[in-house]
Amino acid sequence: MHPRAGGAEYLTRGIASGLVRRGHEVTWFVSRGAGLPRESVVDGIRIIRRSRQSTVHIYFGVWLKLLDLQRHRFDIIVDQINTIPFFAHWYTATPTVAFFHQLAREVWFYETGRPTAFVGYAMEPHLLSPYRRVPIITDSESSLMSIRDIGLHGNAVVIPMAVDSPVSPNVNAGLIPRTLRLVVTCRLVHSKRVDHAIRTVALLHRRGLPVSIDIIGTGSDGPVAHLRNLAAVLGIAHIVTFHGRLANADRDHVIASSFAVVATSAREGWGLSITEANAMGIPGAVYPVPGLCDSTIHDQTGVISLEATPPSLADAIERLWHDQALYLSCRTGARAFATELSWDRTVDAFEHALLQAVG
Repeated sequence: MHPRAGGAEYLTRGIASGLVRRGHEVTWFVSRGAGLPRESVVDGIRIIRRSRQSTVHIYFGVWLKLLDLQRHRFDIIVDQINTIPFFAHWYTATPTVAFFHQLAREVWFYETGRPTAFVGYAMEPHLLSPYRRVPIITDSESSLMSIRDIGLHGNAVVIPMAVDSPVSPNVNAGLIPRTLRLVVTCRLVHSKRVDHAIRTVALLHRRGLPVSIDIIGTGSDGPVAHLRNLAAVLGIAHIVTFHGRLANADRDHVIASSFAVVATSAREGWGLSITEANAMGIPGAVYPVPGLCDSTIHDQTGVISLEATPPSLADAIERLWHDQALYLSCRTGARAFATELSWDRTVDAFEHALLQAVG
């Protein structure tokens, strides 16, 4: 996988390998990461790696046009859109489906400078307007609402998410932890707003709760240094642990030992880290933003704060801490919810959407 692969790539690989097992041939065109071969076969998927992330969209158009000239045809093309589209339907008459995980929208203001953010936010609906009648696949109702809001009206299918079974068992199954140990697992980039999670912990600490937080994930030096400095400034560096990237078994052990998994992103397509924790019976404590409010059912699989602010999230977590009956109910509900998110259901829905698109 590409070194910058995240939840979208995890989902795509799972779907693609599922389609291969059902007898389909799948080619995945991606940018080329350092040290990766130009072509390889992974889980039966033919992976073609070309160009850099900044230019792969242009390179794809040229590559697709050359295949057309050589009369090499695909039955359908899945144009996966993560901010920058491929415009695949401009280059070929092959049926095309647009696969959206999420729109950028607010993320522009966290990941780019202010002038660029305003331009990106304003231009995104115009950039995507050529897809107004293209069939759509997405992975949450929130994402579909955002897609409709910018004027894309093609036939749409919302596929259910999938989650792997945890590598490690839940060491606290059926128990109420004695400490309020929270965990965050994500890329350490500005749009994930891990600083909000740290500020939430500081508020809970001041309220006298036995709180700590484990932060799992990596990022560039700037964002990570900012988070470490923030913990020190708030006087809670001793209860904030930065693990970096962990092996799956080690990551799962940390999550399974926690009280709740926290997510404070500006927006998500779904919220995979939440359902991965749910599979171990760990409830979520999340902001009321697109994606996170799809992956968490309030008071059933976790809690959703009233506002996207650290004080509001601290209130929600404190309520979960003091209400033992609610907490145990959320543990049971979280595990049951995650159990329903199978790869078979996801691949079924995706395959059906592709077959509809090719008529």
